[in-house]
Amino acid sequence: MQSLYTTRTISEVTELVRTQPSSPVFFKVFLELGMKPLVSYLAFDTNSIEILLNEKNHRAVDKKYPIFYKNKDGRSAIDNAIQFKQIRSVELMIAYLVKF
Repeated sequence: MQSLYTTRTISEVTELVRTQPSSPVFFKVFLELGMKPLVSYLAFDTNSIEILLNEKNHRAVDKKYPIFYKNKDGRSAIDNAIQFKQIRSVELMIAYLVKF
C-alpha cells in the first residue's frame, strides 16, 4: 500500500498494479482505508481497473471481500469512477458485474 502513495503519475500506478505479484491485495477491504477495497481508490485509473478486472484475476477475488459495494461514505468504486469521468472504468466494472 505504501508504494501507491509514493507514485507520482498514473503511469506509475498502472505499472505498480500490473507488476504486483499478489493481486488479492487490491480486492481486500482494509480497516485503515475506512473499510474500502483498493479498487475504489484506483477507480480514477482505467488501465489499473482493466488489469484488476481481467478474467485471470477473478480467482483472486475472495467472496468475503466484495469488490463493489457501498462503503461507509455511501460510495462504490463505480461512483468514484463516475466522479473522475472514467467512463471506460465504469464500462469495465459493469461488464465485470454482469459476467460474474
